[in-house]
Order: sequence, then C-alpha cells, then structure tokens
Amino acid sequence: MTEIFNTHKAVDQLEKDQTGVGRIIGVTISNSLLKRLGGGLTIVTHGEESRQIEFQLTLAQMPLPAPPKPQDGTVVERIMQQKDKRVGLVGCSAAMADFARRALGEHYDWIAVSPDDVMAGSLGALKTDLIVCELSDDNRFITRLRTDPLTKFIPIIGVCDEGERESFAGVLAMGVNTILERPFTTQYFITVVDHAVLDIQRMRDFSQSAMAYAQRFDCLGLYEKDKKFIYQAVDILRQHFSDDGYTPDQLARDLTVSRSQLYRKMRELTKISPGDFILEYRLVHAEMLLKTTDMTVSEIINACGFRNRSFFYREFSRRNHCLPLEFRRRDG
Repeated sequence: MTEIFNTHKAVDQLEKDQTGVGRIIGVTISNSLLKRLGGGLTIVTHGEESRQIEFQLTLAQMPLPAPPKPQDGTVVERIMQQKDKRVGLVGCSAAMADFARRALGEHYDWIAVSPDDVMAGSLGALKTDLIVCELSDDNRFITRLRTDPLTKFIPIIGVCDEGERESFAGVLAMGVNTILERPFTTQYFITVVDHAVLDIQRMRDFSQSAMAYAQRFDCLGLYEKDKKFIYQAVDILRQHFSDDGYTPDQLARDLTVSRSQLYRKMRELTKISPGDFILEYRLVHAEMLLKTTDMTVSEIINACGFRNRSFFYREFSRRNHCLPLEFRRRDG
C-alpha cells in the first residue's frame, strides 16, 4: 500500500462541557486520511442513558520496506543502478527524512544535511541535483543556497504541514521552486521529484542545443527561409565545432554554397562573418561548460575546438570582460 506521510493527532485536547458535569475528550480525525489508509471509525454508546462512549479506530496493516542504506558505490555503479542523480535532504525531521529515504531509495542517491551545514557552504561540494527541505520559522538557509554559485541553480522543493502553504508563500520569492503540503503519497512525491530533475536536465540540454544558439538571431526579424538557413548552419556547426580544423570553407561545403555566398549571407543575416559565427558558437559553448560542469579550462578549450590557448583567453576576455575562472565563480 502506498505510504501517506503526515502527523495527525487523534486526541487534540481535554475540554470541560457546558454543564460542568465532567470532562469529555475532543477528538479530531481526518476522514479522508482514514479512507486512504483503508481503515474506519466506529462510535459505540452503552445504553441510551449512559454517558460512556467508545471510539473504535481500525487501520489496515501497512508493511513498510526497510530503509535503504546510504549509497556509497562508485559513480559508474550508481549510473548502472540509475542512481546517478543525488537529492539533498535539508533540515528534515526524522519522520520526513525516513519517508524521503524510503521513497527515494530505489530511484536516487541521497544525502542528509542540516541548515547549519548549508550556511557553512557544505552542500555545494556534495553535488546534488535536487534539494528537498522542511520549511520552518527560520529559512535563511534558502537564501544561502540561492547565493552559492554551486547551488543557486538547483531546484528546491519545500515541504510543509497541511494548511501552511500560504504562510510559507514568501519562500517562493527566496527561490523555492515548489511547495508540497502534507499529506501526500509516495508516488506523488516521486513524481514531483522526477519532474523537477527532468526540468533542470531539459534546460541544460536546451542550453547546449543548436536551437538555443540559433534563437539568438530571432530578434533580427528574419524571414522564415533565412531562419531556416541559420538553423541549418548552427546544426551543422554543432556537429563539428569541437574540431579545431573546422573552418568557414568547410561550413560552406556542408551548406552546399560557395564561400562568397556564405560570407554574403552571414553578413546580411547575422551582421558577422562566418569565421566570427563559428568563433561565437565555440565561446558560447565554453561559457555553458564553465557554468554547468567541473571541466578544467584546458579541457574546455580542447572540447570547444580552440587550438590556441592564448587565442581562447584573449577572445573570451574580450567577450566577457573577465578570465574563464572568474566567469565560473561569477556566473556559475
């Protein structure tokens, strides 16, 4: 049976009745929760004159799997087990952490840290893909997550108790992507986690795509046939930009146009030469790699088709007014 996570009190307080005869027990029970748990509530009175009432609560047995052990395998092993994504559990109570571990165990690697660890900057070094945090009166760690270059782009899911969503609306402005209000099922929790991880992967994939680079020229008001030409050029360049020997002449051949036609067309449509078009694509891709990977500058230079290190540094600095590592610290 699907787990449902929430904290409910069967008895909320003792009250005096209006006549002062004695004390009665005020009982608050969620009928919807009982139904979802497969149980029920029966009230039994002992005689019409009797003040004795029995509340009989029944729940179906819900066997729970044993919590998974922390994942300490190699990266390759985690990928083979489809656990190459890691979720950080921040400031979660023991009950919430136990629920999240049970839910995530078969799908994700996970790590639990405290808000103090976040404030100290420890989470960024752990390379998480998603953060799940339990919201409280002190959510300063969210601001810390959003100002740390290593965590500011990681999706954050905040969890709160039933009826508290609106009171925590301010964390959305702080950078929380989604607020989950208990109770929720394991399947719903996993679905939200999967969706958040997939969204960030889609953004990364798009930032690396030919379409993302080609859309830079949409503001030039090009006709559809001209857009098609640019998109075709970018798609070809996407396949060859890592080759440091790829030149405008080869791009012209791949587009089945003459070198002079390519030069004239590029100047007309993009206001830059074919050589600068190729150079800009390589620089844009280098910027993306600096932001989203741990590759060294030398590795990025090779991956982006620059055969000359000095040339790369000069052109990168001209474009961004800073050195590559400064760019990574500033915008990464």
